[in-house]
Amino acid sequence: MSGNRLLAVVCALVAAIATAAPGPARADKAATGIMLGGAAFLAYGLAMGPPQDKEPDMLTVGSGVFDAVDGEDTAGLFRIEYRPELLGLRTGPLFGMTGTTDGGILGYGGVRHDILFAGRLLVSLNLSLAAYPVEGSGKDLGSAVQFRSGFDVHYKLDDGSRIGASFHHISHAEAFDDFNPGTETLALTYTIPIGRL
Repeated sequence: MSGNRLLAVVCALVAAIATAAPGPARADKAATGIMLGGAAFLAYGLAMGPPQDKEPDMLTVGSGVFDAVDGEDTAGLFRIEYRPELLGLRTGPLFGMTGTTDGGILGYGGVRHDILFAGRLLVSLNLSLAAYPVEGSGKDLGSAVQFRSGFDVHYKLDDGSRIGASFHHISHAEAFDDFNPGTETLALTYTIPIGRL
């Protein structure tokens, strides 16, 4: 492993340990679990080096459940996401929007880190800044500004498309208000190269 990759792995592991440290801002178990698991996968992905195959621009659509864990204000969700090609070291941007059957709308943009296993199974860790300007009759998240963190798991099909599932946590980490109920989403997804549309 090169010196730069080793440094990146060490930094990711230090971030994981810091995230696990106790404190009021880290009381959210879902966010802490995502951060710990994400840091471990990030370290693994960085150690692997850059991808061998170039990934094209992709479009993901999905549907699932909003507030899937607490079940306080459960609603159906629909999601669309644009994933431009990777910038290098398996990392790239993403932009998307989620709507709920309660009339809620969440837009987001952030960064993802893709890790490919056995040529077919792709795990995509992602972190985004999100806007939740319309909650409709659904769950009040305490702020119009949110953070969205989580992962997608995709299985690559022979035609270049992917089927998968995703889990995300959405909260503002008490950065904007003491009221921070947070929520989780679960979705089934289908991803297709934009060039095939």
